[in-house]
Amino acid sequence: MARAGITYAEVEKVAANLAAHGDNPTVDAVRAALGGTGSKSTIAPMLKRWKSAHQQQMPQAGVPAALLEAVKNVYEQMQQEAEVLVQDAQAAAATVVAECHQQIADTNAAIADLSDKRAMLESDFAQEKSRREQLEAEHHALQLAWATAQAQSAGFMQRLADRQNEIENLNRQLLQSRSQFEHYQQAVAAQRASEREEAQQRCNRLEQVLGELRRNLTDVQKNLTQRETQIEQLGVHSARLESDLGILRQTHQAVLAEREQLGRELAAQSVACIELRAQIKAVVQAMGETSAELAVLQHQTPQLQASLQAQTDRSEALQLENHVLMQEKARLEGRLDQISQT
Repeated sequence: MARAGITYAEVEKVAANLAAHGDNPTVDAVRAALGGTGSKSTIAPMLKRWKSAHQQQMPQAGVPAALLEAVKNVYEQMQQEAEVLVQDAQAAAATVVAECHQQIADTNAAIADLSDKRAMLESDFAQEKSRREQLEAEHHALQLAWATAQAQSAGFMQRLADRQNEIENLNRQLLQSRSQFEHYQQAVAAQRASEREEAQQRCNRLEQVLGELRRNLTDVQKNLTQRETQIEQLGVHSARLESDLGILRQTHQAVLAEREQLGRELAAQSVACIELRAQIKAVVQAMGETSAELAVLQHQTPQLQASLQAQTDRSEALQLENHVLMQEKARLEGRLDQISQT
């Protein structure tokens, strides 16, 4: 690269000094006289301008003017052809590089979109999983409540059976008491009144006990009815929970299907990256061919070295940009590999 401050006046002064000493003011000679500073692509057009203005001051070295004119014409024609070839190669390379940049940008956008979709799906899946665990916990609690209600119902039924047994025992006792009362009435007439009164009192007590047992039985039946109602409600709620669990399973299957679709999309992106690698390889090959053509042009005549040096600098810039593109491609492939692994 040229240092800051290289001007035509400096090039003109150095070229005039070289011509005054009988030396040919070439680009390399002028650059050396300037202390090795300044790009050849910068010095060459300034030196060409000076030579056009001071053609008579150039050392002829005994070469015929016609031959110099012919060489000059050949040099200018070859330089123009070289510039056309280099410009065409640069335009083609710039087009391919722009297409590669666009493809990389599209790929990055697609990867970002897929990453967002994947994050949303994972969030939805986590929420559905949490909801499913909550429903399963509620279902388990309802099962425990159902088992508890069944145990309580069994206890109530047992208590009811015990009450019925007590009523039957009391009825048997009542029958026995009546039988004894009749026997005593026949056997002892004198004690009929007192025994009748005593039997009547016992009957009253038994009837009171029987009434209390009947009331207890009524309460037990009411409680049992309430428990049966609660059990039916628990059954309905359990059926609702089973339905919700089925919906959650369907949602889970849908999430898995969408995740498989994302995997297929990632595979398609991998195929696109492979095609991009092939295109980049073609660009590198085209640049190699361009470099070969430039090398051939450099060997045709020494006078083309200045122009070819400028084109070489441009080719190096293209190679540097291609190297940056390859690094970006490698980074993109790394990101694709990470996404595929996850």
